[in-house]
Amino acid sequence: PLPPLHEECIMSIVIPVYDESTTRLRDQLRSINAQTVNATQCEIVYIVNNGDRATTPKPVLAANDKALAFLKKAKSRIPLIVLDYTTKGHELEIGNVGNARNTAIHLVAQRYLNQNRDGILFQTDADTLLTSNRLLSSMIADYKKYGCIGASGGVRFVLSMDSRKKQDQLFYKRHLRDFNMFAQWGYLIKALHNRKLAPPVTPTRFSGANMSSLVIAAVCAGGVPKLHRGVDLYFGEKLELYAKKRNALILPRRDKWIVQTSFRESTRTG
Repeated sequence: PLPPLHEECIMSIVIPVYDESTTRLRDQLRSINAQTVNATQCEIVYIVNNGDRATTPKPVLAANDKALAFLKKAKSRIPLIVLDYTTKGHELEIGNVGNARNTAIHLVAQRYLNQNRDGILFQTDADTLLTSNRLLSSMIADYKKYGCIGASGGVRFVLSMDSRKKQDQLFYKRHLRDFNMFAQWGYLIKALHNRKLAPPVTPTRFSGANMSSLVIAAVCAGGVPKLHRGVDLYFGEKLELYAKKRNALILPRRDKWIVQTSFRESTRTG
């Protein structure tokens, strides 16, 4: 069971961890703990996860075991909760990022409901840094000011390699411009085939590295789909439908609440 929710806590930061280095986790914890927000107002919830250990690649299991050990011993100004869904007997039945997020969301929501109140659910990734030390306090202030049930934040991608091989790093740096042009070309082609002239990214489109909502609204909207990828887009769409039915607000903050996340080589993201 999770520890009791602090009576002053109004924000839960949920972060799934899969095949992640302790260096990235250490950097992330530093960026969160550097926030100006009162420590009792927030909590950090890491969920270290994978599916069946018999079918999960051994390097991933080793990385997850190392991450779990690091997080359990990590010191944090902001209360830190570590959910073990990686060791034998604790694995997720469906081992993907959607199910990991969904599991954490429901465990967090249960604690708010037990106290007959709501809070802010801030979802991000394990390779993401909070570059402004006033991000969390700004989020809390705007949720109170506008009475919104959700908000989409912005993301700045920075090339950050997993591989330490010099030849790999040189390859990606050399082709980064080509990839950028290819992505823009893809957007243009899509626009030509679309009858409606609309921007490829709407102001309230969610990104998994920076999306937030009220805790109870996330559950009522159906939670996060138990999928391997694209869960942020689906979750954002479900939350918008939920908001529309209740005449509630999804706050566009892609130009103000910006985090830095890793643009990296990965077989999981293609």
